[in-house]
Amino acid sequence: MQSIRIDKILQDCLKNWVTYIDVNLKYSKNTTNAYITDIYYFLDFIFKHYEETVTLKLLGELEIYDFRSFLAYRKKNEIACVSNNRTLSSLKNFYKFIKNEYGIDNHGINRLKIAKLHKPLPRALSVKSAVEILDVIDSISKVKWVGQRDKAVTYLLYGCGLRISEALNLKVSDFKDQFDKVIVLGKGNKERELPLLPVIKKQIMQYMSSCPYNLEWNSYMFWGEKGEKLNADVFRKTIRKLKAKLYLPDHTSPHSLRHSFATHLLANSDGDLRTIQELLGHRNLSTTQRYTKIDTNQLMKSFVAFHPRKVQKN
Repeated sequence: MQSIRIDKILQDCLKNWVTYIDVNLKYSKNTTNAYITDIYYFLDFIFKHYEETVTLKLLGELEIYDFRSFLAYRKKNEIACVSNNRTLSSLKNFYKFIKNEYGIDNHGINRLKIAKLHKPLPRALSVKSAVEILDVIDSISKVKWVGQRDKAVTYLLYGCGLRISEALNLKVSDFKDQFDKVIVLGKGNKERELPLLPVIKKQIMQYMSSCPYNLEWNSYMFWGEKGEKLNADVFRKTIRKLKAKLYLPDHTSPHSLRHSFATHLLANSDGDLRTIQELLGHRNLSTTQRYTKIDTNQLMKSFVAFHPRKVQKN
């Protein structure tokens, strides 16, 4: 914040707020950094707008049009609506903090509402494409153990519905009952316990037996070639190579494997959304319900089976 003039009280306030969202609210590192960035750009805008040192008093006196001007400025600079919604959440979080801790109550910020967004449907792969990835991914690397590692990660993404960050943050100690299940730490530090199918367990054991590094109880499970925790971008690069090799759809990515897990499971689970919600680690059922809009074949089967006016055969 070197380009912004902020008084000492506000500087201390910002430090306390960062500690609050990190320690008290236990936000993830990415969320914390995003909130800090949002507040930085907001203070930078206010500083340039008023051309005076930014203080708590000034922040408390801002009107609703000041906040709207800031959001309009971001939109003018082609900042996506989803980012603006997060920025508004960051501002409300910060203003709630200074109200509780410093008695600064700004009514303008509370009058702003987050815009409703039409989220795009999750883009899953076909069963054929998913199986092709599982069969071929270990051949992309010239180093055998690296291929085994990538295959084990892929089986976790498609076989358990993990996010790539969740898979790469796994430690050896997270695998329980002789690798029959795994404890996954998801968004919001929410833990979930997932069963491991024998085929997934087999791939993990093959990787572990071939890995040249010492996989201690409290070490990360998946290592890079240089002996450090595997970087997500390295794995994404492998998926991009595979996409070109197999002529897979443009949306093929590590996250599309998670979408494929949910979509394919839903098609064969009689619409058991609650179970799929738990497996995916979704906080809200509405997030999981988006997958029901993808598999039209399953929807038609349910319609024919349960609609009260379905045609009776003579």
